[in-house]
Amino acid sequence: MGAWKDQARFDPADLALAGDETAYSRFLVAPDRGASLESHGFALACGALGGFSGFLCEQYRHHDYMLGRRNCQQFLREHFSLPVDNARVFSAVNPALKVPGSRWIAPGAGPLSLPLIPLMPADITGRLDLTKEEALPTWPKGVFQAESLRGPMSDRLGNIVDHVLRNSVHLSWFAQWVAKLGLAKVRSAAVDKLVALVNHQLADRGLM
Repeated sequence: MGAWKDQARFDPADLALAGDETAYSRFLVAPDRGASLESHGFALACGALGGFSGFLCEQYRHHDYMLGRRNCQQFLREHFSLPVDNARVFSAVNPALKVPGSRWIAPGAGPLSLPLIPLMPADITGRLDLTKEEALPTWPKGVFQAESLRGPMSDRLGNIVDHVLRNSVHLSWFAQWVAKLGLAKVRSAAVDKLVALVNHQLADRGLM
């Protein structure tokens, strides 16, 4: 509840500034897969079920982590930059400006710009080449089946019912037996609905 309240307090003006290509006081890193038809326009595999689908499958979490690496790299390369004439940050004799087509120049339209945190090439050991573009991770379609939840869901609901009947309701053993028999059908119907809900949410994101 606290997180929801804090997000609702976020000033929309800050989002507007982050989306303004001419403003350099706000920057925003957001999940982005581009025009990805396979994901039905969604960027995150963990975004289904209100953001809880990441608990279902490790591959979902791995995809989103690797996408985050790529998005952060592209952010540093293409967006987190300032025009070269910003004398408070850059020197007019900056060597990066003397080389035509310098790889230090931030790509994209707009004024000639330099990154605030440049991506560095590999060191003398050949490791940590941050200029090598992070690949777009494969969308994790079909790696998880909602039917695999049916058994655990049924067991969990059964345990809850047993606990309630034993500890919270004062019934004879016969009445408890009748109640369990009746609730078994309710449990089965509830599990069917839950599995169908998960299937629907995953299908919406092209994860089925």
